[in-house]
Amino acid sequence: MKKCKLILVMAVCFSLTACNKFLDEKADRRQSVPDNLEDLELMLDNAFDLNAGSGVVNSSTDEFYLRSDDVEGLPQIYRDPYTWAPQTEAIFDWQKFYKAIFIANTVLEQLGKVDRASDPVRWDYCKGAALYFRGYNLF
Repeated sequence: MKKCKLILVMAVCFSLTACNKFLDEKADRRQSVPDNLEDLELMLDNAFDLNAGSGVVNSSTDEFYLRSDDVEGLPQIYRDPYTWAPQTEAIFDWQKFYKAIFIANTVLEQLGKVDRASDPVRWDYCKGAALYFRGYNLF
């Protein structure tokens, strides 16, 4: 019985003295959230993710018309949205837009935690660019 109490007391002592810094450290650098203007600006310089357009999305609109011969010559990934086929390979095409919106929202959220007085020009650039990319990819 004494051993159980001793083990219990030792377990409580060890749990109360655990190091929180070890648990706060990210296992993977990609999981960290940027917290300064330089990192936020680097996120906005990611042209591949922020400017990724989509031809597949436009192929299901009424912005253009194709003759039957031309539709048959299209690759399947473009033909299905144009003909409004219920089963399409292009379902993941929207992810590009959502990823860009996520990046812009992350920058806007983190800007609220960065002091604007440290570099007002850079701060304004980050906010303006994030608002632009979010709006561009929403519409």
